[in-house]
Formats: sequence, C-alpha cells, structure tokens
Amino acid sequence: MDWNDFELERERFTNEYKNISLVAYVSQPNQDLMLFGPFVDGAEAMEWMVTVPAGVQISFVPLRRPFRNRVKDDFYLPRHMIAKDEYTTV
Repeated sequence: MDWNDFELERERFTNEYKNISLVAYVSQPNQDLMLFGPFVDGAEAMEWMVTVPAGVQISFVPLRRPFRNRVKDDFYLPRHMIAKDEYTTV
C-alpha cells in the first residue's frame, strides 16, 4: 500500500470509528494475541499506527459495551451486523 492509499484508508477508518473506542491486536506465531490500546477513537488509533514498523500485521477491533443483555448468538454476530450503540464511546 502506498502513502496515498494509506491516507485514504486512514480517513475512512477515522470517520467510521469516530467516538468509538478500539484495541489493536497482533497475532503471534503461537496463536496468542498481543493487544495494544485502548484507543479513544479511530483518529488516535491511526496516530499510533504510523509509529508501527512496516510489515507488522495489525487489526483493530471496536470495544463492545460489556453490560448488555445478550443471547448466546449475539456474541458471534459479524461486525457489520452489530448496531453502533453496542460499542463504547468517548
């Protein structure tokens, strides 16, 4: 990805996760996850992202509110099916 592509993705990401807290994770060779954050929102996550060395594969996950009534299947919903009010906000 070149810098222009990164800037476009950064803008999209920042807008999508405005006022939504995130954590970053890096999958380890032994299947563990190394977590980083939490970040206040997408803008803060992207500020950190530019400090990460090239070649490190990072995924960001929005934090869901813990104290909600959920049925078992709610824990396995794909991210695109989760309502925005499920996520923690700043």
